[in-house]
Amino acid sequence: MTPMEIELSPDRILKKPSLHDGCLYGIVAGEGKEVRLMVKDHQKKPYVISLGNVGSMNVMHFWGGDIILDVSLIPIKEVPLHTLQGLFHDRITDDRKISDAISREGRKYLFVLECSYGAEVFATCDQMQVAAE
Repeated sequence: MTPMEIELSPDRILKKPSLHDGCLYGIVAGEGKEVRLMVKDHQKKPYVISLGNVGSMNVMHFWGGDIILDVSLIPIKEVPLHTLQGLFHDRITDDRKISDAISREGRKYLFVLECSYGAEVFATCDQMQVAAE
């Protein structure tokens, strides 16, 4: 698989390829710190989202076949606190401790995949690539 050129909107939402109304159907944590998410766009075309050098990760409510609302890649310094809270949901609740944990990791981005219903995926990482399967 060859990574394709991606396009993010000004608010850091993945626009190319468009995965809105597509589905998340698999998550694989490989050796080391790579994570792959198997997704399809609304026309059922499969893609693999690869996250490199993943630090903290939280996957909640994965049902399989979840309908994707948005996929975002946000520089850590621009992430709103309420979004960081999703990364540490029920593990760290104090805002200062969340900020400290993020600082210690030293990752560049927060990856967020939100579904209309079902899964929410949060991961700190240093890169994201998308490839057609």
